Amino acid sequence: MERNLCPFCRKHQVAINYYRKGKTYFRTACTPCIHGRNRSPTKLPGWVKSGYRKPDKCDRCAFKFKINTQAKVYYVDGNTNNNHWANLRTICLNCQIEISHMGWRPSPIQPDF
Repeated sequence: MERNLCPFCRKHQVAINYYRKGKTYFRTACTPCIHGRNRSPTKLPGWVKSGYRKPDKCDRCAFKFKINTQAKVYYVDGNTNNNHWANLRTICLNCQIEISHMGWRPSPIQPDF
């Protein structure tokens, strides 16, 4: 039986998984793809490419962030292609929960995760 090419990288043949009763069973990808060596680079959000940096406090409640992951960037007009700094707001995770569950919507704000 012929081994197929890896569907992810299309360079290497798929890895052999095991043999049973004289039959060869293959994995779904090649060994480098299985071990994560052929991962594609992560795509940066548009607000990072535009040079926007998250401030050290929430734009809604002025909570000071201890770590950068406590903040999420939202688009005020809801258009994720509009990366103008006046269109971007940094909101803490507490305000994010209030926005999504309590119905607080000053405008059609759109998250960029």
